[in-house]
Amino acid sequence: MHRLVWIMWCLPLLANGQVSDLQQSAAKGDAKAMLELSEKYLFGFGVAENEDSAAYWLNTALATGDPEAAYLIGVLKTGMDLSASDFKEGITLLEQAAEKELPSAYWTLSEIYRTIGSGSTDRYYDLTKALDLAEKAAELGIVEAMRYSGNAYMAGSGTEPNDSIGIVWLEKAGFKDDVESQLALGNHYISRTSPQPFVALTWYRAVNDNRRANADQRSLAKIGVHEVDHMLREVQNHAFRASGLPEAFQYQIRK
Repeated sequence: MHRLVWIMWCLPLLANGQVSDLQQSAAKGDAKAMLELSEKYLFGFGVAENEDSAAYWLNTALATGDPEAAYLIGVLKTGMDLSASDFKEGITLLEQAAEKELPSAYWTLSEIYRTIGSGSTDRYYDLTKALDLAEKAAELGIVEAMRYSGNAYMAGSGTEPNDSIGIVWLEKAGFKDDVESQLALGNHYISRTSPQPFVALTWYRAVNDNRRANADQRSLAKIGVHEVDHMLREVQNHAFRASGLPEAFQYQIRK
């Protein structure tokens, strides 16, 4: 796939403004109009396809300091098999977009820093930096970043292990219907040194009720529910044995 086509797939379809109106707005320095023109020329929306014009308007938007343009070109330069200098320039552009609080820029940078072999060498591999960037993306609402931050703290990846902080991030993601986080929370609460079966059950049920969950995830959640049920029965049996009540009476209570 052509490089410019590849990068523009990262950009959601913009409003369907008229080309003439967009050109007038772009001429006045409207970066959003420039980005939409770039998209229209690339895909031929209301105008003849012209990749040179698409690239021109994308780079013109970049020249205005627009963070979306910096992000898109940064993704292009770091995501394709380009030179080390191009990769470094892409990092700089992503950092510029991140400085303007673009959530996706923080998240993309985090992905780069946690990928072995990013760029032409491994010098961009830094799990501590990856976690710092992921947390910034999470704070700006990216659910995947919340999940990654939670798992990183739980596993001690790029930081000292800290279950308390990990749980906070996983719960934030779980409350936004992130299935993987919900499963991770259920597993955590059932397997910890002092299990909390009812909390685990809440998260497993959340997976079963989650429309985003696939068959495998629902199956894992059902296994978790069975584990909770088994644990509660063991607790009940232990309580009965410790009570000293006659077995026949215990049987009637269980029924």
